Amino acid sequence: MPLKLIHRAVIALLCLGLMACGSDYKIAEPVKDSVHTSPPATFKVTYTKQQDALPSMTLNGFNVESHFTLGATEAIGDGADFSAYFIEGYNTFQVDPPSGPQVKFIYDTEGPEVVILGATIDGLATIDGLANDEMGVTSLTVNGTEVVVADDGSFTAEVAQADIYDYVATDTLGHESTTQYASLGLDYDPSLTVKVTQNGLDVAMDQIVNALNGLDLNSLVAGSMLYDATWQGLFGETYGADGFVRNITMSAKSFGLDLADGNNIGFDGTINTVHIQLTLRMHNGFLPPTVINIGANVGPVDLSGDVALGVEDRMPTVELSNLAFNVGAIVIDDVGVVFQAILSGLTTGILNLFDGVIGNAIEGLLNKAIPDLLAGLIKESYTIRINDGISDYDMAMALNLASISTTEAMLSASMAGSVIPVNPDLDIPQPLTGTLYTSDALPAADLGAADFAVSINTNVINQTLASAHSVGLTQMNMAGTNLQFGIPRDDNLGGETIVNRLLVNNQTPATVEIDDASGAASITLSVYGLELLAESKKNGSTEYTSDLGVRVNAKVALGIGVAEDNTLDISFPAVPEVIVTGIRIGGGSWITNGVNEVANDLISTSFGQVLQEIAKPIANIELPSFACLALIPDNITAVGGTNAHLNVAGSLTKVSDACDNEIVDPPKVAYGRGVGTPLTCSSSQEYDAGLCYTPCNDGYNGVGPVCWKEDASYGRGVGTIPTSCGSGKENDAGLCYPECNDGYNGIGPVCWSTRSLSYGRGVGTIPSNIWTGACPSGKENDAGLCYKYCDSGYNGVGPVCWLIDASYGRGVGTIPKDCGSGKENDAGLCYPECNDGYHGIGPVCWTNQSLSYGRGVGSPIHSCLDGMEKDGLLCYEQCDEGYNGIGPVCWPVD
Repeated sequence: MPLKLIHRAVIALLCLGLMACGSDYKIAEPVKDSVHTSPPATFKVTYTKQQDALPSMTLNGFNVESHFTLGATEAIGDGADFSAYFIEGYNTFQVDPPSGPQVKFIYDTEGPEVVILGATIDGLATIDGLANDEMGVTSLTVNGTEVVVADDGSFTAEVAQADIYDYVATDTLGHESTTQYASLGLDYDPSLTVKVTQNGLDVAMDQIVNALNGLDLNSLVAGSMLYDATWQGLFGETYGADGFVRNITMSAKSFGLDLADGNNIGFDGTINTVHIQLTLRMHNGFLPPTVINIGANVGPVDLSGDVALGVEDRMPTVELSNLAFNVGAIVIDDVGVVFQAILSGLTTGILNLFDGVIGNAIEGLLNKAIPDLLAGLIKESYTIRINDGISDYDMAMALNLASISTTEAMLSASMAGSVIPVNPDLDIPQPLTGTLYTSDALPAADLGAADFAVSINTNVINQTLASAHSVGLTQMNMAGTNLQFGIPRDDNLGGETIVNRLLVNNQTPATVEIDDASGAASITLSVYGLELLAESKKNGSTEYTSDLGVRVNAKVALGIGVAEDNTLDISFPAVPEVIVTGIRIGGGSWITNGVNEVANDLISTSFGQVLQEIAKPIANIELPSFACLALIPDNITAVGGTNAHLNVAGSLTKVSDACDNEIVDPPKVAYGRGVGTPLTCSSSQEYDAGLCYTPCNDGYNGVGPVCWKEDASYGRGVGTIPTSCGSGKENDAGLCYPECNDGYNGIGPVCWSTRSLSYGRGVGTIPSNIWTGACPSGKENDAGLCYKYCDSGYNGVGPVCWLIDASYGRGVGTIPKDCGSGKENDAGLCYPECNDGYHGIGPVCWTNQSLSYGRGVGSPIHSCLDGMEKDGLLCYEQCDEGYNGIGPVCWPVD
């Protein structure tokens, strides 16, 4: 319920002037109430001190601050950058909304807008309407007749009744507009067109298969005499044999229509089986006849023929010709020898049935079934019904076939007709001349790459909206979750607990306009003169009083799809463009000046439910379809010379099982299954020497009842004497010694230093102080002379430095026992290590597993391969389901 939003709009409206007065911003350009026939050159906002950032700025509700350049005392935008945001008529530019300053200016590039409020027909057409333009209207003609337009834009025209009414209006700037309206009940030819490819047609053939399966042959065929070889005796007694049909059923499998040029369609189909119950009688004079009941299965039966399509009195005509049957097997139940002579006569009688009674029945069915199929493709008249839970509001969609044609790959059709109100609400001015009209001709449906396409005349859509207005669907009473259409309103709608309601009054029918937008249909729904009146019951009163009224004009983008029931699916993908043209508080007068964008925004948020109800009749327009199939749209485009009409193209998909049919298999005939093959072991056994055994485990090979291990042993070479001493030792002259310390080399049991045993340090010199014997720095006194210090690890004796630890012993050597990496010691010799799962004994590696095991006593061959079955001592291919194999033949099972 939008009442709270409307209250907030009133508060915002009252406070707007006070808040705007204290703003830091002023709008310098464009000037208030200025008139522009092209975008204003400049938008300029001034301020008294440098701003850190641009304020929020809107043009008709759209944020545009990104198009401005921030300066020290002003922000400037190029008017050309705002072209996408202008609307015809008054535009609102606001800074720092919702409380900041705003300027309204006029953007006028088109002639006046003409809307029709209602009309009466009494010889002449008396039409009431409005011609609106912010710059004023200077002239208006209706079908060439000049009409006086009042200052408020209202007019009344009296003109000759016509199908189309041309309104030519001019404003004070010289802009001229031409608007066309049509009579409400005008027929449109075409109103919609359809195209379907051969592939699309094929998916609908189950409908005819279903009709064939439902054909009641019993009423036509039961009792028919198939064979009569009787004669009368001398006294009138009967001798001989005869046979007649007791019961007959049929099961069709497939049916196809093959499109051809020149409105011709070939057809072919298959009847899987025709089951006939027969009664045979043997007559022997005055004795009672011997009677036996038997059955006959006939099939498959192929049928074919031709169909010529046409249109007569706006109805499809179908003419069948060249109906032919190709009868397959005729299988009659086995009977005694006494009846064998008449079986051939029965067969001939059955064939005669197809050339006679059965053929005529199928021809008659197809003469009805094919038009029935096309009736889904070629829409027939139907009722668009909207129900508010209180009453039905009906409109009649009256459609007739206008044309039908075929090519080798395509079937095309067009319909003519109109939508009219069934029960007009006479409390509402009737739009008898008020259906918005486009003279753009509706083209044939555009398939693109799809299998099925429908083009819809926009005039029919607008006729539907005008009819909806006529029956009262644009006048609403919304109380809580309750909704009532039409006039008068129920003041107790929803019960006593409901104290708030919203009344919706629409002066004119809603209209739809279609255009192309980058290859897709752009659809706009417009409403003019829509009033939202919020009322409430106050202080326990039982009477509603007015709280707030709002008048709006609105345009909204429509999203169009296809619903599961094959009607149009309507959505609103964008926020409506709502222009508030007046506000009334309580029971006061309508305010038309000072209405601001705050109210526009608040009303637009509560407008969705009203728009949904206004557009609901469009959603009830049905698309052509096939039984049990629905259109899945691939693309929705605008078509026509000015792209004024709607085209929906896509594929057909199954949405119901109602058209499915039970297929009965054709009569079963015995067939051969080939020569038998000898028995073998089962799939879980293996054959060995005429017996079947359990297969050996992996790694074993079967020989009779024993499984022997494969690769039980292998050689690993002759052993070698150990030469490795192990970690931390080295081999020297065949013995193992501990490795020497760093800086030493081993020779047998001794480790010798790798450094020189001695070196000279030069001739000694006399001490610098002969009294104390002190030597210079870096020298030492030895035997009264000064020498250089020896290196670390050396001891000086005169002029020679001797190594202090020249060698050390490392013990007695031992005999090598280690074989090194990848080898092992066995009995004093080294061998390569065995592989996993094996152990070594000298030069041979033996498996750790058992060398053999028993697998039981073998059994005689007794089985057949998969897909085969045993019969006697041979194997044969399995018979198909419903057959029983006896030796090399498969026999049908009853």
